Amino acid sequence: MKKILITFNQKWSEYFLEILVITIGILGAFTLNNWNDNVSAKNQRDLYLNYAISNIDEDLENLNALKAEIEQAQQYGELVIEAFKSQKIRDFEETANGLGFLLLERNFNVNKTSLEALISSGKLDLLPPTLSFDVQQYYAKCEKLYSRESKSNTFIREKYEWHVYNNYAGPIRNTVWTKNFYENDTRGIQQLDSKKMLEDEVLEALVVTRLVQLNLEYDMYISIIENAIQLKSVIEETLKS
Repeated sequence: MKKILITFNQKWSEYFLEILVITIGILGAFTLNNWNDNVSAKNQRDLYLNYAISNIDEDLENLNALKAEIEQAQQYGELVIEAFKSQKIRDFEETANGLGFLLLERNFNVNKTSLEALISSGKLDLLPPTLSFDVQQYYAKCEKLYSRESKSNTFIREKYEWHVYNNYAGPIRNTVWTKNFYENDTRGIQQLDSKKMLEDEVLEALVVTRLVQLNLEYDMYISIIENAIQLKSVIEETLKS
């Protein structure tokens, strides 16, 4: 033991230097490993975020197209309601077009592939907490819109469509969307029966309901479009960090 202590006293500086080199090497390896992990995590995060931006761009394109459709449907609905209020059909063709346009269903299918990829891979924690919350809130809003559209579409199929097809099938054949199917029709063009339509209180109630539905959906489209633009901006700023 005495010999060992003497040797240690003589060479302590060498031993210390060796231990220091080993310690620095171990710490360096841990630091490099952590740096590699951080770089890898950032690369994965950026991959998902770029994917999310692509999804949002696709959503915005679809949302703006549907918003434009709703604006046209609102105009047609107001045209029909104006006929009821004034008890006069000013434009038979456009009024028939209006009845036909209100038959159209709408479905916005949000692109959730980036979120689903994050969840399925267990990598949702790669996102900053506030951004993760914003993303999930955006998709929650889209789910509410889908629910609203589903209710409107059910109403169209079960109430509005049934009434219009059973009472105004002839004039509907001559709308801008269907007239090509009836070229050279020997029955000729059928106009709306002004008296019948203007006295049809059921149709009036159905059209008013469709307008209420359209207004609700329009407000939701506006809100989600604004949300999508803001979310995209936040994601782009996150990618710079």
